[in-house]
Amino acid sequence: GSAAQTFVGQSLGAKLLSRARRSGWVTAGYDALTNVLLVVAALFAGESLLRLFDNDDAPVGIAMLYLVNVAPSYLGLGLGVVLGNAMAGAGATRITLAVDAIVLLGIQTPLCLLSVAAFHAGLAGLFRCVAAAGWASAVIYALVYWRVPWLSRTPEPTAAPPG
Repeated sequence: GSAAQTFVGQSLGAKLLSRARRSGWVTAGYDALTNVLLVVAALFAGESLLRLFDNDDAPVGIAMLYLVNVAPSYLGLGLGVVLGNAMAGAGATRITLAVDAIVLLGIQTPLCLLSVAAFHAGLAGLFRCVAAAGWASAVIYALVYWRVPWLSRTPEPTAAPPG
């Protein structure tokens, strides 16, 4: 995400608008490749890594339940983080705040509350709600990045103060 923010900011500073937009997508691609490797590592070696910190079966079991349910959604969550930071690098921080609020307050929180109150979901159910919010973040950020004219909202550079 920070790389996307930097690339977009530098591209805009150089007046390369198409490069700025492309920077977010390219960085998101790199993030997806990295996250695929991390998800595979978490699913295949997660228990061994967790046992380095605690050999008790109960917390390791909960952590593995989390990894199995949530780790794959890091692909989506990563996409959302990268594209959000790319837009923030262009100064469109209000848009990213709005998207984050929609995902957290409009999707994840109600989904978790509903799953517990109406369906008596356990930890696995809550973890699936968190995963769903990660994928929702990816979809919403991709749509906003692609369709909303966030580059047109980039503030004009100001002159440096004298001295």
